[in-house]
Amino acid sequence: MSPEASSWLDVLSQPRLAPVLIIGVGLLLFFVRLGHPLYTKGEPREGVQVEDIVEGHGAILPRAPTVEMPFKPPMMRWLASLVSLAVGRVDEWTMRAPSAALAVGAMLLCYGYVRVLFDPPAGLIAALVLGTNLQYLQAGTGARVDMTLTFFLSLALLEFLMMAQGLSRRWLVFYLSVAAAVLSKGPVGLVLPAAVAILWSLCERRRFSPSELRLGAGLGVIAAVAGGWYAWASMIGGPSFLRRQIIGENFYAFFSDPVLSGGHDHPFYWLDAALLIGFLPWSCFLPWLCADLLRRLRNPRIVYLLIWVATVLVFYNLARQKRGVYLLALYPALASLLGVFLADLMRSCGRQVPRWVAALSTGLAVAALGACAGLLIVLALAAFAPAALAKVFVAAGLKAGGLALNLRLAVWRYPPAALALAAALAVTGAVLLARAASPARLFGLTTAAMLGFALVAELFFVPAIADTLTLKTAALQVSKLTDGCPVAYLGGLSYSVAFYYRRKIPMLAPDARDRPPYLLAWRKVYDGAAPRWRDDYTVLMQSGPTELDGSGGILLLKRRNLSGAACAG
Repeated sequence: MSPEASSWLDVLSQPRLAPVLIIGVGLLLFFVRLGHPLYTKGEPREGVQVEDIVEGHGAILPRAPTVEMPFKPPMMRWLASLVSLAVGRVDEWTMRAPSAALAVGAMLLCYGYVRVLFDPPAGLIAALVLGTNLQYLQAGTGARVDMTLTFFLSLALLEFLMMAQGLSRRWLVFYLSVAAAVLSKGPVGLVLPAAVAILWSLCERRRFSPSELRLGAGLGVIAAVAGGWYAWASMIGGPSFLRRQIIGENFYAFFSDPVLSGGHDHPFYWLDAALLIGFLPWSCFLPWLCADLLRRLRNPRIVYLLIWVATVLVFYNLARQKRGVYLLALYPALASLLGVFLADLMRSCGRQVPRWVAALSTGLAVAALGACAGLLIVLALAAFAPAALAKVFVAAGLKAGGLALNLRLAVWRYPPAALALAAALAVTGAVLLARAASPARLFGLTTAAMLGFALVAELFFVPAIADTLTLKTAALQVSKLTDGCPVAYLGGLSYSVAFYYRRKIPMLAPDARDRPPYLLAWRKVYDGAAPRWRDDYTVLMQSGPTELDGSGGILLLKRRNLSGAACAG
């Protein structure tokens, strides 16, 4: 790295500038157009429970939930409820704001701890690597529990290393963060920090006395904070709570059962591929990182980060239920390792640049120029020929009607931004091809390219997909068409309808004899319903698809020959 690049990195990574830079990048990555409609199953499932809390149905465990008992512990719901109460409403933005804020917060944690444990440039690089990979970008803009767990696990694991290295005595911070992690997603919040700490201690032959770690007081803190919630919720929810959150969400996550495990069953190695994809573009650096780590195994801090990565990966590999987002808990450690590697490489690299740096620079340049060309074509078609774009989408299997039109609307909402982002990708590719390769330039332009990618996604593609698949409009139409008359679900509930309808809708079994005035039924359920239901009800409204392949959607059914008296009853 040139002296100029080295000096700039040193300046930017100092505590007076680096947090400002990280927060600025984080705001662009996670807070742009955060209020698009809910369109997945998981977000509105959390949303209806936040509504329960805000409406006073129970912060510990809803006594009269709008839909059903919560699947997860309450930390994310508590945070979203506080945001909602502060702004005076529950909506998409208040639901996602905690994840976005904690995503930026975890980047700051990564910088702060790595700066002390290693050096400031490594901390800054680690923070930017953490914020600009695909999986982290996705989780940081979603109303789910995963980013909450990641933040508190990161705080706990990094604080333990600081304590073990004699750099901190903040034992209360460590144990409170473990308790918060348990309240984010259950016992895994305690199991993972304990496993990492024990394995590292064994590997380094370190012996910690209970008094040194304040073990008794710390376990008391965890028992009081996290255990207190579980005890209170068990008294409210009884056996149903124990089956749902203690057994169903934890024990059966490790076993394949079509009823009791929640799906997402994959073979042992599936998460390894998910990690390589989720950590893009930085996973392209991993072969050289692994080779470099072989000479650093005498550094206990490096060993700790490696054990952190391996423990989380093996733990979730052993479970039958697997999702790529589960590995989010290891991303701060992996980003920290890469930050240390790249910072050292930038300092030591003179005129003789490693061949792999030049190869990756060329690859990134080709990818950036290709993305620019593809983006310009898609945006041009969306803006001026949406019918042609719709045919392209159908050929690609994206048969959801309205996707091309919604993308057109998104493009015309921010046309200067579309052109500017495409131009930025072109400049990135051109600079990488025209200038001599260097680690600093490769890192900087990769970060810039991912920032552009995130802005393109959040400004155009994610809102277009959300507007296409959401049931928000359908739920508002249901409220208008039923005009206060009783409505029931036939066969299966919809979290999205429940979130936007803002009224409790009971579940009606397919073999029930009652004839409510209106029914809500998923298309698949209605197609397989008994003939008497199809004979007694007519389709009053049907929503658009809820899947990109054009499937899904919900129907509003109205009972034939419905009288005003029947509706009133």
